[in-house]
Amino acid sequence: MTERGLIDNRTAEEATTSAVSSRLPTGVYALGASVFALGTSEFVIAGLVNQMSTSLGVSVPQVGNLITVFAIGMLVGAPLMAILTLTLDKKKTLLASAAVFSLAHLLTAFVPDFGAILALRVVSALACATELTVAAVMAVALAGSDRTARAIAVVIGGMTLANVIGVPVGSFIGEQLNWQSAFVFVGIVSAASAALVAVVVPRLPRQHAPDAALRSIAMTELRSLNQLRVYVALGTTVLFEAALFSVYSFVQPILTDVSQMSSGIVPLVLFAFGFGTFVGITIGGRLAERFPLKNVIGSLIVLIVVMVVFRVVVHSAVASAIVVTLIGVAGFSMTAALNARVIGFAAAAPTLAVAISLSAFNIGNAIGPAIGGVVYAHAPMRADVIWSGVALGVLALGTAIASAVIERAPRESGVVEPSA
Repeated sequence: MTERGLIDNRTAEEATTSAVSSRLPTGVYALGASVFALGTSEFVIAGLVNQMSTSLGVSVPQVGNLITVFAIGMLVGAPLMAILTLTLDKKKTLLASAAVFSLAHLLTAFVPDFGAILALRVVSALACATELTVAAVMAVALAGSDRTARAIAVVIGGMTLANVIGVPVGSFIGEQLNWQSAFVFVGIVSAASAALVAVVVPRLPRQHAPDAALRSIAMTELRSLNQLRVYVALGTTVLFEAALFSVYSFVQPILTDVSQMSSGIVPLVLFAFGFGTFVGITIGGRLAERFPLKNVIGSLIVLIVVMVVFRVVVHSAVASAIVVTLIGVAGFSMTAALNARVIGFAAAAPTLAVAISLSAFNIGNAIGPAIGGVVYAHAPMRADVIWSGVALGVLALGTAIASAVIERAPRESGVVEPSA
């Protein structure tokens, strides 16, 4: 064979090897599928409020408390359960939490007492926080450090698909049959996805010895998180999520009351938003691998601009529908990068880094609607709530730019951190 032929063959082999190495392991996608039920459970109650209120003999606000306690359970549960399960086998922990999550939903369908259902929602939230955290940690470990962003994007994509497919299907089942059927649906999906993980996802080496002192390990991980760049990155996450949900929480009344959109069309727009989030995650997962901070800054700029456009064209139903979809794309195009940056900074604390990052998103989820609600109630026009999203987005952009400055400055070790 000629030298040119040898070179061509070697080039082809290298290209094939590169293509194979760029593919994520099958287990990562199985882990993404495993969180589908988690996302469905988190939001499906919003479509079952009236049925549950009538069936259980409680007020609508009381049913709304089921959503609140779940959110609080997720917020507190993610770091708490991450610490408590540090020395446990990751795969066994995930399967155990999935079993608890599934059982809690199946029991909810057969419990007539609202207080018991409220307690089961707390249990579900703690199991959800544990499973989601461990799934993200395992996905990153399977993918390798150079593909952290894409692995996180797959896991978040499972949650996003839950909003696009799982929540509408669960709500439809609840409407056609009864609200209990929706919980059975979530429980069965959770059990099925856990079975998939059991078969497809390999066991990972323990990060710590089974007899290792939990307190010592927890303190080591906490010290790894104690960095200015981690705090600023988490601040960006909180402010971004608050910006997004300060607007999204009020999209339905904006579209019907200001854009004069038919109430029957609004669900289609929300579906388009969900599809946009999936597109954004897919694009962002690729960008975040090479340019995580630039991805965050660029996406925030686009999100701010799109929100300003939304306020300008809000009286047009067609234009508003398009812009709402673009908000989904722009907003979720940075979620993988936001998570990957925190995980990368705290490499010595992978489990707790994932948990804290997820909690930052949940804090934003809580703050955003609260701020938006105040603006919505007191602003001259309902559509002015969009400006709260713009303002919070600008603050998020400010913290992202601060990150760029901090990460370019020499650290105590003398190493200059890359800001890309």
